Amino acid sequence: MAVFLILFVFIAAVCFAPVIVIALTHCMTIALTNGRMYDDWLRHLGAAIPAPPYPYRARFSARPVSAIMRGEVNPMKQILIVEDDPALGRGLALALDSADRVCQLASDCAAARHALAGSSFDLAIFDVNLPDGSGLMLLEETRAAGGPPVLLLTANDLETDIVTGLSLGADDYIVKPFSLAVLRARVEAALRRNTPAAAPAIFEQNGFHFDFDRLVFFAEGRPLQLSQTEQRLLHLLIQNRGCTLPRETLLDRIWTDGAEFVDENALSVAVGRLRRKLGKNAPIKTVYGVGYSWVVNV
Repeated sequence: MAVFLILFVFIAAVCFAPVIVIALTHCMTIALTNGRMYDDWLRHLGAAIPAPPYPYRARFSARPVSAIMRGEVNPMKQILIVEDDPALGRGLALALDSADRVCQLASDCAAARHALAGSSFDLAIFDVNLPDGSGLMLLEETRAAGGPPVLLLTANDLETDIVTGLSLGADDYIVKPFSLAVLRARVEAALRRNTPAAAPAIFEQNGFHFDFDRLVFFAEGRPLQLSQTEQRLLHLLIQNRGCTLPRETLLDRIWTDGAEFVDENALSVAVGRLRRKLGKNAPIKTVYGVGYSWVVNV
């Protein structure tokens, strides 16, 4: 019995030691820098954590349907981080992820182009020096395509480089090494400047009429009886229309008792029920391996 107890303690220590080390490192970093965290610390933090499946996603508590219907839950902000240093990229994602933001990582120009073509982002952060091209070139392409606002992240602190980036359409220019507090403040400012108007209480599109104040829903003139789960799901999709919401995000935002205890099949079932009620023209798109989106201008 004693042998099994010793073995159990040893296995537990091995399993939880990395988590404890990461947590202590994070706390010491904040304490030692007086609440600030620099890119070197972000790189160390990102290197200490195994690479997650892309896009990197935050986990957070769900909100009740009443909060969603009152508009207290803001649409998810999607941020694209293009950084060829994997550790720094993960550290940035960890630092910027929050209850209302999701970060997706790309390591080069090709991956960034693929991400920009497949999803709608509220903000993009480009490293200037990338292995298959320049972040400045990527910035020009993004501006020409009417893409999201862009922050440039680079070690080049020459005035000519900063002027070049801003003249090409960058919304801001952040020079390494940088303070995490400054980075967060500039990200928040860029998101505020480009935040669209709040989702209307009444939404209409191609025969669909949804009144989220009165909780009255119609599809091509047919009244719909939606459960609270379906109402939450529909409202989140409408708030973030045109954007892909990850499955984990939807699980966290819809179920008030914590998505950790909800089978992922529950989301698939809820989406299936909502699609059937909306009819054959339901503009709910499945992005396989990622999540769901409400397609605009069908």
